[in-house]
Amino acid sequence: MGPKPWRSRLSDGSAIGFPDARIEFFSYYPVQDSELVQHGFIRIHSCTPINLVTVLFPGALVGMMLHVLGLRRFIDVLPKSGRALARADVLVDLAGVSFVDGREKFLPFNVLTILCPMLLGNSCCKVLAGSRHRLIID
Repeated sequence: MGPKPWRSRLSDGSAIGFPDARIEFFSYYPVQDSELVQHGFIRIHSCTPINLVTVLFPGALVGMMLHVLGLRRFIDVLPKSGRALARADVLVDLAGVSFVDGREKFLPFNVLTILCPMLLGNSCCKVLAGSRHRLIID
């Protein structure tokens, strides 16, 4: 099918209107997504259930304690993905319909994915639109 025209314009964040933007993408499929995304301003981090429970959630708890104790400058003790989450301005959750009836077995994972940034004091927003709709951030 060939490359999409917009992909060639994404060498930096200017194509999305923010030239200094850095996107930290937390993926359920980090290996596959890393192969697809080859842009320097987009970094892929693992958000698999095991990584969420063993790295991101404990890191968020440590980051929250550092903030409460006034030691936020020591955030570098967190793993790379934890630092990326702690330094984010906003988390956009693109999971869609993750909290609807019938998805109870995924509830702990879905709650943790938004709880981690909230513990770190980050703003969170949930995108509920399907993939054919456009996301506009103003």
